[in-house]
Amino acid sequence: MTLRIFERRQQGFVSAIKLLGLLSLCLIYSTVLAAKADAPEANIGQSLSYKVSWRGIENKTLLALIQSASRLVAFRSEPPSFLPVLERRIEADLKRFRTILRSEGYYSSRITYQLDARKLPVSVVIEIEPGAAYSLKTFDVVYAAQKPKRAPDLEPPLGRPARTPAILRASDRVIQHLAETGYPFAEISDRQIIVDHDSQSVAVALTVDAGPLVRFGPMNFVGLRTIEEQYLDRLKTWKDGQVFNQHLMEDYRRVLSGLGLFDSVRVELDEVANGLQERSIIVTVAEAKRRSAGFGLQYSSSEGIGGNIFWENRNFLGRGEVLGFDIGATEIQQQFGVRYVKPHFRRINQKFQSNFVIRRQTTDAFDERAVATSISLDRPVGNRWSLSSGVLSELTEIRENGFKDTFVILGLPLSIRRDASNDPLDPTKGTRLFGRVIPYVSIHENSDMFVLGELSSAAYTSPLGKRLTLAIRARLASIIGAATDAIPASKRLYAGGGGSIRGYEFQKVGPLDATNDPTGGRSVFEVGAEIRWRITSKIGLAPFIDGGNVFDKNYPDLSKKLQWAAGIGALYKTPIGPIRFDLAFPLNRRVGVDNGFEFYVNLGQAF
Repeated sequence: MTLRIFERRQQGFVSAIKLLGLLSLCLIYSTVLAAKADAPEANIGQSLSYKVSWRGIENKTLLALIQSASRLVAFRSEPPSFLPVLERRIEADLKRFRTILRSEGYYSSRITYQLDARKLPVSVVIEIEPGAAYSLKTFDVVYAAQKPKRAPDLEPPLGRPARTPAILRASDRVIQHLAETGYPFAEISDRQIIVDHDSQSVAVALTVDAGPLVRFGPMNFVGLRTIEEQYLDRLKTWKDGQVFNQHLMEDYRRVLSGLGLFDSVRVELDEVANGLQERSIIVTVAEAKRRSAGFGLQYSSSEGIGGNIFWENRNFLGRGEVLGFDIGATEIQQQFGVRYVKPHFRRINQKFQSNFVIRRQTTDAFDERAVATSISLDRPVGNRWSLSSGVLSELTEIRENGFKDTFVILGLPLSIRRDASNDPLDPTKGTRLFGRVIPYVSIHENSDMFVLGELSSAAYTSPLGKRLTLAIRARLASIIGAATDAIPASKRLYAGGGGSIRGYEFQKVGPLDATNDPTGGRSVFEVGAEIRWRITSKIGLAPFIDGGNVFDKNYPDLSKKLQWAAGIGALYKTPIGPIRFDLAFPLNRRVGVDNGFEFYVNLGQAF
């Protein structure tokens, strides 16, 4: 834009201009004197405290968006010393408000303000009339060169408010679709937004340069030291020469990152074409340490102090295999375990796992010495579901009520899991679901068969923000096919203690014998709820209630009363997860059976 300034040099005109300037200076001076006379004495040399009120806008969401961008609100604790500075702050806010309103589709808004400085605090009234929200009438895509063979079928939000974020998302989907169909260098060369005030509508026109068609070329790895290139190359889900797909390349990066073998992973296209429209895929990695060791501690008043130590090699044979050893011990259980994990076994994301465990338990219900082995295949289904199936065998010696029995048990576990929570250790929203079915057969002296079925779930919501989370859970399990006495004591169902019904001793909820020792049962029902309140970013409280019972029948008999407990938990958040301190009290305490309270310390939330 060219600005032309025309001058007239007649003497009379110049004199008139000088006179007009003198009169203007006098008017400004008198206005300043009047403002000083009307302004409160606190305005002179002191800060002008002010309050802001809002009128005209009824959409609470839109008002909250505007207020979040207001410097009047953000810097209210830093008031200016002079009215002109406050006025400049207001005018700057009004510009921001108009931008926000246009981005939300309000192109005919009207914004005014009133300023009353006769007393402190100064009153600032912002009046906003958004007007009608303009709708998106058309969304056209024009290609600068030849139209791609796989041009995207758009579904823009036509007829809805012409919000800038929605328009940008629709534009991004065009580029994303092209990147997933062979055009990774596509870009928007021009975007026109035409506002029609008569029809209160908006038309969008995009000019897109799709760029060249690209195909997958060979893999080039940078930074590998101990991991085989062939193994990483085999994890890709495309073939050389296939039309490029940005989504497949991103999936491949996530697969490599999930191996636990690298501190960093970057996957990108080579800048130089490699003939026949192929471009090499450059994978740059920084290998992590292969071996690690650690330990953990826990405590509960019924199970005593406990801990575990572990060691693992996450690249045992050069292809991401995990070999791990762990030793865990509490006052009632000691265990040594070895595990071997083969990731991406026979297909992408399928995991093979083998476990060997030597276990000893000394509880009020039974004493056990056991050696167990298992193998399983785990496979994700979609983004949130996973399936697992396998075979287990167990040689166990159980001493119960002075009698000793030996069992050889075979099982075929099948489980399904869904995790839609937002954090594995400290969820604030989402749900979890776990179900399993295990047919067992005892092949030692008696050939007893029985089937365990179990379903547990949890849900989390934060209706008032992350500082307050409501968490609930439920568990239902049943054993069918054999009488209680025919089921090995270690395979019966129990409740009570940490991770179950807090406030009661470990395994102490349910049927008891003549000496008040638990006998276990064939069905169990548990529920729990807690309110997790974050006092600060690291400290929180969690009042909770748990309830449930164990039944001798193979289905929960809810006509019998449940055992209830309530308590309070304290949480301290650390870099490795929250540490929980729970104190629980039985609400319907059984005389001579239950203690007055139980205390628990754990890493991670209770559920």
